[in-house]
Amino acid sequence: MVADNIIAPVVEPTEWVSRMLVVGKPDGDVRICLDPSDLNKAIQRQHFMVPTVEQLFGKIGKAKYFCSLDAASGFYQIPLSDRSSYLCTMATPKGRYRFLRLPFGLVSAPEVYLQAMSELFGDLLGVLVYFDDFLVMGETMEELECNLRRVLNLPWLGHVIGNGSLKPDPEKVEAIVKMPAPTDKNGLIRLLGMDAAWVWDAQQEQALNALKSAISSLPVLRLFDVSKPLVVSVDASPIGIGAVLLQDGQPVAFSSTSLTETQKRYCQIEKELLAVQFGLLRFRQYVYGQKVTVESDHKPLVGLLEKPIATCSPRIQRMRLQLQRFDFRLVYKPGKELHRRHLEPCTFATFVHG
Repeated sequence: MVADNIIAPVVEPTEWVSRMLVVGKPDGDVRICLDPSDLNKAIQRQHFMVPTVEQLFGKIGKAKYFCSLDAASGFYQIPLSDRSSYLCTMATPKGRYRFLRLPFGLVSAPEVYLQAMSELFGDLLGVLVYFDDFLVMGETMEELECNLRRVLNLPWLGHVIGNGSLKPDPEKVEAIVKMPAPTDKNGLIRLLGMDAAWVWDAQQEQALNALKSAISSLPVLRLFDVSKPLVVSVDASPIGIGAVLLQDGQPVAFSSTSLTETQKRYCQIEKELLAVQFGLLRFRQYVYGQKVTVESDHKPLVGLLEKPIATCSPRIQRMRLQLQRFDFRLVYKPGKELHRRHLEPCTFATFVHG
């Protein structure tokens, strides 16, 4: 369980300590649980509605084909927050251990798990969820297979997860592509999420179409692998900076931002260093504590980072101090070899500035 990141040893004092409980399994194995009898008295339940058998059977309708799925180690799929983890500490013959995943026995565990599964799969047609049991159904075999694919290609936060990749949800992309052009100031505000002078002519129409095209043709992102080397490729333009996180030459994440009026007046080497700072800070959840290669097409930047900080201008000193928290090596890469896709979102500037 320690190797599987289900529990972790505890040496510091904890507010709660429960007894260990050993439960036999039908296959002859045992399950290690904590006995949260006292802890359950203090837990505030979220009271998520559990469907009755009659309610579930009533949704089967005319379905003739069925597939049953069972979520492996169901509760262990739900991570605990750090605070909750220490509350779920148990005493064992080998010392104290805290659960990193939702343990069996908590009075609120079934509701927490069912709510998580319902949020992920509850809106899928032809799918019934009852804790870790899934019933996928269809009136025809083709409909069953279609519904099953929807379960296995999990849509989450506007993306589809499956086959080791992460790509935008086609339904969300289609909604953007079919979005009509704004016809008044309020429509433009809804599009931009900000106030702006009403301007809409051929240039804005062209920018909107370019934005739709860029979003609808977003590349498939590979899923992050902590064991693989990290590369952050950065670049700067006169109006924006961008970065892409790469593993094995494939994109894991993109990001870009427009420069402020002050940043637009930076000299080019300052903009390029700003792009390095932006990329590492934007992807800090991936790169912090890791050795990272940063690629830039601005060769003088390599020499700049080798100079003593005290000999640099105050602005560059501030940026370099921000970068000291990261373990990175800057390498020069010609512009034609950089992963250029990450600067495309700067099309938004056309809307804002007309």
